[in-house]
Amino acid sequence: YLSAPEVITCCIRALSHENPLVRIGAAKSLGRLGTGAGEEHLLKALEREDDPAVISEVIAALGKVSDSSRIPVLMKFLQHVDLRVQANAIESLAAIGTVEVIPAIEPFLRSSDNRVKANAAVACWVGGSLDVVHNLRDMLDNPNQKQRSSAIYAIGEVGTSLSKLANVPRYL
Repeated sequence: YLSAPEVITCCIRALSHENPLVRIGAAKSLGRLGTGAGEEHLLKALEREDDPAVISEVIAALGKVSDSSRIPVLMKFLQHVDLRVQANAIESLAAIGTVEVIPAIEPFLRSSDNRVKANAAVACWVGGSLDVVHNLRDMLDNPNQKQRSSAIYAIGEVGTSLSKLANVPRYL
């Protein structure tokens, strides 16, 4: 087996691989390791990357290993043309952000994309906004199956957030 530092080193090298699937795997792995050891390398990869699938995974990884000092970096990707990048930026901002990110995320509650809208609802809920219940109800009533599925996902995430006692006072 490889030690944690060896795995991190391999992942960091893989962020520069010519194959985007390898870069995606490297970013996912660094995020799953959950340490800040690869954070600077993820940020550098984000600067040079042009593949939206890789960008979205790097953003997701940053949401797992970064702190609120990275909010400005992630905020830039809310306006990205790729909807998966937008959705992952919202999710990462919710994971590392504070209530200050909510005004930037709220407009995405009106997105036509199911994943973007669901992630925005979860992010706003985690930030203390109860109003998203109406958005989730509308998504559940939507004839589009993807909207309904994303609403169910978001409701599960809301339930998970409530199970964390640290979040409970926000809703009382």
